Amino acid sequence: MRDFDNPDSSNPSRRVWLISAIVSAVIVLGYASAWFLLAVGAREQVDLWMEERRGEGFTVRYDSLEATGFPFKIRIDIAGPGFGAPLLETPWGWEGERLSLEMTPWNSDTVRAHLTGAQMLAVPVGGRTQTYTGTLQSLKATVNLRNGQPNRVELALQSLELAAEKSSLGTIRIGKTDLEVEEFHLSEPNHQTPSGTLSGAFENIQLPWLAGSPLGR
Repeated sequence: MRDFDNPDSSNPSRRVWLISAIVSAVIVLGYASAWFLLAVGAREQVDLWMEERRGEGFTVRYDSLEATGFPFKIRIDIAGPGFGAPLLETPWGWEGERLSLEMTPWNSDTVRAHLTGAQMLAVPVGGRTQTYTGTLQSLKATVNLRNGQPNRVELALQSLELAAEKSSLGTIRIGKTDLEVEEFHLSEPNHQTPSGTLSGAFENIQLPWLAGSPLGR
């Protein structure tokens, strides 16, 4: 005879399913809350870094900044990023189209950056600031942190071409670049002990301001 005072007693599988559903909902809600807090913290860290650089006399700008990537990534998407030093005798600066900073919720010590699109670079050439504009196919960087400081950086660039406002100043072209930098954390560093490594490979590079160097343009 069915127990009408306890309807679930006649269907134990239903009770197990209900408990599993409740536990799953709690886990999902907890993870979503944790992701949100981490995403907000990541954005605040980016804003703090920008404010610190502005306090040092640099300019830092962007058109929009959003935290995305749920559920498996925390990504800061920045539209129209820019960075420069306007207070120098010969100012320099850079502006890009799109920049993303990415990490996983379970590993905040590895940050990946991806830069693409239109680029503007203002650099000192011959004692004056000259402007170059063009496009970048892709620049990807992986930064490994130790105690909050960069410990290892891997960089891969594909197809950069920037033309000067004055045609006589030429064009900056980089076909491909792979670069790795690693810092050794030494307890007692000295001039006889290696403090890091640097390795790189470059293809199809043209830098107009190096025309007078032994390597040519």
